Amino acid sequence: MIKFKQIKIHGRLSLDNSLGNVHNELMQIHAMRRRSMEKDPEIKAMSEVANALSSLEPEAISRVLKWAMDRYQIKNSTSAAGVSQGAKEREIARDEFTDFASLYDATNPQIAIEKALVAAYWFQVVQNNDEFDSASLNRELRHLGHPSTNITRDLDVLISKSPRLALQIRKSGSTKQARKSYKLTTEGIKAVERMLVKSKELSITD
Repeated sequence: MIKFKQIKIHGRLSLDNSLGNVHNELMQIHAMRRRSMEKDPEIKAMSEVANALSSLEPEAISRVLKWAMDRYQIKNSTSAAGVSQGAKEREIARDEFTDFASLYDATNPQIAIEKALVAAYWFQVVQNNDEFDSASLNRELRHLGHPSTNITRDLDVLISKSPRLALQIRKSGSTKQARKSYKLTTEGIKAVERMLVKSKELSITD
């Protein structure tokens, strides 16, 4: 019985020693990693930036980061890639759609403001015009048999969207009937391009 107890105690001591050794090794590894991180200038800088921003509100953080990007002339690669991809899609659209009917068919607009949006895309992006007027949009829609009952109202709806899909940039004259000039916003252009993508996906699944 005494021998059995001795073996049991010895085994417990061995296990405790092993656990102690593992704990010490883990502490040493952690300390080495911490020292390595402290020596790394990038990690140290990130830590200091995180500490500096931790007490700020989200809007303040956004302003600070914007200032830092401007100060050190850092380009937003994600935005640049998005702009590049959008420019590529618009270049393809100019080559692909030789007439408004083809663009209209490819986007398949269902409601009045979508039709106005597609017509605006035709003038601004495919035809590469800086601006357009409501009469020109409705003329193209009328040729296809889809005239707007109130094209000015449709454009006003696009302008009132959040984010805005179109902008009124000029008005020739002071009367209510004065000619107005418009242009699509970046979001308005993207909206038509999403319609094109959606239409292509539907055609593939059919």
